[in-house]
Amino acid sequence: MEELGHRESASPEELFAAESIQDRLQSLGYSTKIQPFTFRYFDYWRWYRTAGETANVVLQDTEYIGVPLAIPPTSLTFTGPLTPVELESNENLSPEAMSGAVAWFQPKDGILPDEQSLHELQQAISKVAEAGAAAVVISGTQDSYRHPALLAFDSPIPALLFDTRVENPWTEAMANGDLEIAVHIEVEKLESRNVIAEMKGSGDGLVIIGAHYDVVPETEAGANDNTSGVAVLLSLAEALAGRSLPYTIRFVAFGSEEIGLYGSRHYVESLDEAELARITAMLNFDVVGSGPHLEAAGHEALANLALSIANELGIEAQPGTLPPGAASDHTPFDDADVPTLFLFAPDISRIHTPEDRLEFVQPELLSAAYLIGLAILQSENFGQ
Repeated sequence: MEELGHRESASPEELFAAESIQDRLQSLGYSTKIQPFTFRYFDYWRWYRTAGETANVVLQDTEYIGVPLAIPPTSLTFTGPLTPVELESNENLSPEAMSGAVAWFQPKDGILPDEQSLHELQQAISKVAEAGAAAVVISGTQDSYRHPALLAFDSPIPALLFDTRVENPWTEAMANGDLEIAVHIEVEKLESRNVIAEMKGSGDGLVIIGAHYDVVPETEAGANDNTSGVAVLLSLAEALAGRSLPYTIRFVAFGSEEIGLYGSRHYVESLDEAELARITAMLNFDVVGSGPHLEAAGHEALANLALSIANELGIEAQPGTLPPGAASDHTPFDDADVPTLFLFAPDISRIHTPEDRLEFVQPELLSAAYLIGLAILQSENFGQ
């Protein structure tokens, strides 16, 4: 994978990487296909580089930079009177009050909601949209957001988070009469793809082995995130090629993980209920290349199996927990009630930076992830 170089999500280079992965899997004898998909996306990295060029709030020639929470179907600017709305109540949600308005949410403590309460905020945005609001602005401090772009969700109206540590003239302006405000989010339509390889087994069960192959703009090779995981996936595919297993095994290299898990989301959504019910396990390999040991997170039985196998092999591994706000391609499977195992290494200090280079990847960790994965896939009654 090193020769593939930079492969930013939904880019021509990502396409080249997908075709290269497919060629490798085909050469091992697998039945393969490319699964294309399109999605709407707010370019957070461009927003970051240009200090808010693609998302802003405008009030009387004063511009505020905001981070999208909800993205509209197309790139639009909505203008309307600013209308305060209490998150904890349904006041001011009548069509008369909301029609064409920009709803203004202000958390009581001044802190924007953390991941745990984002769902409630999303529901509030949906409520004001149904009542006829044109857009939403949410004010407060946002120190808790590690990757704000990944919080964006589809919405009929745009919503922007902005930081109140920048001086806010809105309250004074509202006291002087009607206040018109504009909210803008620029949305792109992008194309990406998953690479799927399958080897049919003797039983009805289906096991998914996953790893994403795209990188963020700030890195070149993305050696740990996630060339490391793709290397493990391809090594497992090579080890199992031509083998007879009691279940069907499907390798999926996911595209556009870095900008919102779009590949794995699309893949799960493409499966009907019968196909989802066949999946007995999903094993995800992401950032397995740097740290003092491996960690196993996910379904209790699968995590315990991984840790037990690691112990038998003399490999150091521990139960793992993801940092707040973090996610990977096992998440959409979790949401669909598929048992998952996420194998990773805990040193993520260099990911999403130019320092994510091959020299910092520890080969012994990749070997350990491969050996644990292979032993799981060959363990008695697994996948049946």
